Amino acid sequence: MGLSWYLHAGPSVLVVHAIESWKDRTDLKRILGHRERLLRFAAEAKVDPYLLAGIMWAESRGVSGQTSSAGALGLMQLSRPAASD
Repeated sequence: MGLSWYLHAGPSVLVVHAIESWKDRTDLKRILGHRERLLRFAAEAKVDPYLLAGIMWAESRGVSGQTSSAGALGLMQLSRPAASD
């Protein structure tokens, strides 16, 4: 499985931009490692899984355990107040 997972069925502009700017395919491999979780959460929240993948790429490049200087956490770089909503 590769880029076709992101490119079928009209992906969001964010994901297309992210794919075009990737220089290191290890980013794609890290994101694909979260595929099942992305699909499950997208279905539960009724959102486009490609949007979630794009946000994950933009915020953490799929690297687990990230913490920003502002205190945002995880793959999606959520702040505690945002995560509790």
